[in-house]
Amino acid sequence: MLQERANHMRIVQAVQPEPGWRLDEGRAMPPPVGVIHNDQFLDGLVSWNLLPGTQQGKELGVSVGAEGLRLWADDLHQRAGVEQVLAPQALRVRPAHLVLDLRIKHQTQRENFESLNDFPLRLDLICKTSGESQPESAQTFSRGFSVVRPAKHSPIGNQVIFVPLNVWYHYESDLIDWLPQGCHLKRIRLSGGGFPERDVRIRQVQILPE
Repeated sequence: MLQERANHMRIVQAVQPEPGWRLDEGRAMPPPVGVIHNDQFLDGLVSWNLLPGTQQGKELGVSVGAEGLRLWADDLHQRAGVEQVLAPQALRVRPAHLVLDLRIKHQTQRENFESLNDFPLRLDLICKTSGESQPESAQTFSRGFSVVRPAKHSPIGNQVIFVPLNVWYHYESDLIDWLPQGCHLKRIRLSGGGFPERDVRIRQVQILPE
């Protein structure tokens, strides 16, 4: 893991997490077998691919260490992250449940959030959907994670999960609220964005079938 740098930017301390989060300072427990390979990043980035554009900057903003995957930046505006293409056998079952352990160690404040790319962690589930008279097409269903709330009437407010700063939290969600009935899950993507600094750790992410 690349060495972390000291910085003096103002950060925001969140008080209460959203429902669905629970404090988890212990080690991540292995979940039941799901559809994501190397879900705790114990084998580095095996089974994961760097997102296009991640390598264009002088610093990748992606590394793996004792706390799992790290998505970070000191002054980069570009998004950086990883993606996994799910195995064909995973596509024959309907994904039903998401588990995610993350820690936002640092996030500088931004007054206005315009998109999910403005948050230090964005999780995308990419599906192939098709109708009776339409060809198969890709659709993306997303959540952002942040220690700063979006504006009260923000159009992306219902897609943002508000979490405390610098504490490990375990998040679980039923995917029935994310994905339509015709969704065939193809890929998962974890990326960092925001302005101008971020530092996020992910030690587990898994999708469990029905």
